Amino acid sequence: MKIYHKQAWPIEWAETQGQIAASLEQLGDMTDNLEDLKQSIALCRQVLDGFPRKSNPDIWTDLQTTLGGALVVSYRIDKDLEFAGQAEIAFRDALQELSARISRRNGQSQRTASEGLSWNWGRPARIRTT
Repeated sequence: MKIYHKQAWPIEWAETQGQIAASLEQLGDMTDNLEDLKQSIALCRQVLDGFPRKSNPDIWTDLQTTLGGALVVSYRIDKDLEFAGQAEIAFRDALQELSARISRRNGQSQRTASEGLSWNWGRPARIRTT
């Protein structure tokens, strides 16, 4: 196992923390465990607090998406509308970054329909209704 320190490898550190947060989100979703979800939410917020969007937009967007997913599942379990409102903000921020990236790419080159766009969306969100 390789350990990344925030000061020496900030991008690798943020990516690793994001992977841990995503794992906690998945575990909380599979087991309906609100504590795992709260840990995921707290970890995402901790990393986002010290990780500027411009340092690595892909990781930043993944963190926002993981945060939004953990908040949606928390809302499903707890029915607290605060979770839903915070999820909306996280997803909106992620979509704004993705939209800006699409605009930049479209402005830099003309793509043909056959080329398409390639994105690493991560794990698809699962929303269960009870």
